[in-house]
Amino acid sequence: MLRTAVAMAKKDLRLEWRARVLLNQVLPFVFVVIVLFAFGFDAKVEILTQVTPGLFWVTTFFGLELAITRAMAIEGENQAQVGLVMMGVNPRGIFLGKVVAIVLEILVLEVVLSAGIAVLFNSPLHDVALLAGSALLADVGVATVGIVLAGVTEGLGGSLLPLLLFPVVSPVLLCATKVWQYGLDQTAVKAIPWSELLIGFSLIYLVVGILVYGVVLEG
Repeated sequence: MLRTAVAMAKKDLRLEWRARVLLNQVLPFVFVVIVLFAFGFDAKVEILTQVTPGLFWVTTFFGLELAITRAMAIEGENQAQVGLVMMGVNPRGIFLGKVVAIVLEILVLEVVLSAGIAVLFNSPLHDVALLAGSALLADVGVATVGIVLAGVTEGLGGSLLPLLLFPVVSPVLLCATKVWQYGLDQTAVKAIPWSELLIGFSLIYLVVGILVYGVVLEG
């Protein structure tokens, strides 16, 4: 399973590096969003500080959605997914590999987004370990649900994915947003209950995804 996961992650990352979708499409979108908000709330530092957590996670969610769609489209080309099933490739390894690839791609986006927010919003990133840990957990939670739902909705139209994905992952996004809010406010103690909820939701989604993805892949 682990060998399959590593191979799938390397394959997806290599294809992403060649296609440059993250670099050419997602990062410019992120830059435009933070610049528009920075100029829209010019000189209103207190407002920028309040909207930073929500802005970060809304933007990240759109990036995750695109990354999930791309990751599943790769397997849809030339019936690659059917070939993997017929070859008896471990479905749990496929699932974990795609989760790892998506999370690594989005971490790049989040680093750029965080740097832009810190500079343009004049919002120092306090408790970096807390912010980074919550980002990693939330990315895993959204990626696992997204991959499963993308497999379920395959052939039904890509527009269904965001409609199904957001309600399911909203607890993860809510917890991550609250953790970021308290992290930026330097009141990390208040973030502990939300961090525990975030860990619980992300682990549950990951375990469920590992268990059910084989059924989704064969269906």
